[in-house]
Amino acid sequence: MQFPRIVTFFVLFICCAPSLACSWPSYTPQEKYRTHSTVVLAYPIAVHTTPSNALSSSFSGAFKQTIQWRVLVSWKGKYQPGDVLLTRISYQTTVCGDGAQRKREVKLLYLRGKEPYQDMIDARPDDRIDDMKYLSKRPRGG
Repeated sequence: MQFPRIVTFFVLFICCAPSLACSWPSYTPQEKYRTHSTVVLAYPIAVHTTPSNALSSSFSGAFKQTIQWRVLVSWKGKYQPGDVLLTRISYQTTVCGDGAQRKREVKLLYLRGKEPYQDMIDARPDDRIDDMKYLSKRPRGG
């Protein structure tokens, strides 16, 4: 009677372990806003990846991305629409992906520290509807 339970547990563990390993911490929009010094909606105008082949599917290892962002909307921090800011983030390829910028698309950026920012939470606005609703109630202008 114990054997089927062990087998069931083992199968569930094997199936679910990768998804547990790929879980990211979840913060409320209020927590993200409160704990970051800059909150903006921005568009990447220049992207530099080192090494240059780091975004290829065959690449494995550590790499860096330096991105110049044009601010479209600012809710917190010193930036105004039209300003340019710089992020420099280190990544590591994993089974879960790496989080690097692969497309030039508008992102909601939560930044902490000084420029070039190395501590960042970024997300597509349409993936963060709760964040956008919260931010729409906040004053704009940095």
